[in-house]
Amino acid sequence: MMPLLARYRQHYEQLTLPLGKACLRLGLTPDALTYLSLALSVMAGYVIAQQQFWWGIVVILLVGFADMLDGATARAGGTASDYGTVLDHVIDRYAEGCIIGGIVLSGLSRLAGRSLRYSA
Repeated sequence: MMPLLARYRQHYEQLTLPLGKACLRLGLTPDALTYLSLALSVMAGYVIAQQQFWWGIVVILLVGFADMLDGATARAGGTASDYGTVLDHVIDRYAEGCIIGGIVLSGLSRLAGRSLRYSA
């Protein structure tokens, strides 16, 4: 029996392929998009730690979009590789850690009764 989401993978790949081709035309590589998603996740963790939750949600959505684009770009350029797959999975775990870290820091600052915001 095929998993539910696996049934839609071909449709998903067909829908994202034009976006991957657009990234290639812009000169973006799959690895660059993977690292962009990591940078955005650090930003999301920071924004969440600052208790700016709506902005955190916006940045998390951008992380997901960049993560989707890296695979689409690799498929569109025919450069999908085992290395890229492993890199993507590892970076995804770091991204999750950054976001969870931001949530934890936000909760700790609430417990302490103050914000972690920088004040001069």
